[in-house]
Amino acid sequence: MRRLTRFTVLIALLLLFLCVCTAQADEQLPGKMAPELPDGSDLEATEIKFTGGEKYEVYSAPDKKSIRGGNGKAKVSTNGWIQVFGRENGWILIQYSIDSEHYRFGYISEKSLPKKAAVEDLQFSPISAAIDHPVTVTDDPLFSQTALTTLTGGETVSWLATVGDWAYIEGTNFRGFIPADTLSFPASFEEGYEIYTGNDGEQYDLFEIRKLLYDENHKVYAVSGVYERIVFDDDCYSSKIAENGAFTYDLAPDFQAKMVDPETGDLSGPFISVTDIYTWYIDTYMSGEKPESGELIFRYDLPEDEREYAEVDFWFITTRIRLNDQQQIEYMQYYYVPWG
Repeated sequence: MRRLTRFTVLIALLLLFLCVCTAQADEQLPGKMAPELPDGSDLEATEIKFTGGEKYEVYSAPDKKSIRGGNGKAKVSTNGWIQVFGRENGWILIQYSIDSEHYRFGYISEKSLPKKAAVEDLQFSPISAAIDHPVTVTDDPLFSQTALTTLTGGETVSWLATVGDWAYIEGTNFRGFIPADTLSFPASFEEGYEIYTGNDGEQYDLFEIRKLLYDENHKVYAVSGVYERIVFDDDCYSSKIAENGAFTYDLAPDFQAKMVDPETGDLSGPFISVTDIYTWYIDTYMSGEKPESGELIFRYDLPEDEREYAEVDFWFITTRIRLNDQQQIEYMQYYYVPWG
């Protein structure tokens, strides 16, 4: 009778040990198939076979200081499927299953990849946007929609990508998903920047530079462009150009700009101070190689039927601009490149 009791206790302890180990592995289901992403999603998944028996900590953003799901304990086991979406600064963005009704997007170290795995860099072109009203951020938009964090109305975030009806966003210490229709692009959202009211009554708070005007020393003295605004339609964001919203502005003597750092190419910042727009553009988008003719070729000047195929040096840069009393641009803030 005593032996039977000891045997029962040993079995109970073994079962308890197995339960604890399973919980620590972020309870993944190895046999579950990876889901298909909604049509029109910006993220493209690759399923990679990882070395089995490993576990990796999962973060919401490519930063160990970012929020972690699972009450700060999110981990992924390599015994199940893992979708990989791309690399960024030593991290890879993945999606994996926790159970049949709960998946998770997050980042793990790229050192977890098999040696011969081919994974491209993530290509985000961040768009600044405002939160319309309080909203829950999730790391599982396709299934459980479990809360990762919450945002209040009026907060500013960067819109990185779209997955179906969801916007993949970045905040101070996280990345996650919110319904795309909870974002807006109000003209007043950056105080002090020039706002153009179009013939349609809408406000256009962005200025898309289409041409640099410069002297024989390649010093830019003015820019030509059009006002635009970001709109959300058909489950994606796009720009709308203002009718009769084309202007040429001189640069003020004390002109300054905050633009992408050519050395990092990081479209989300931090930005660097720039006064020489011509050199900045060549360093950032032409790898420092000046055009052979000494003149930039502008897409803006080409006939429309040639724009898609012609070799051009200057495309578009969208900014916010602040004008002085003489209607000169005294400050310019990089926003995004429509073709990036």
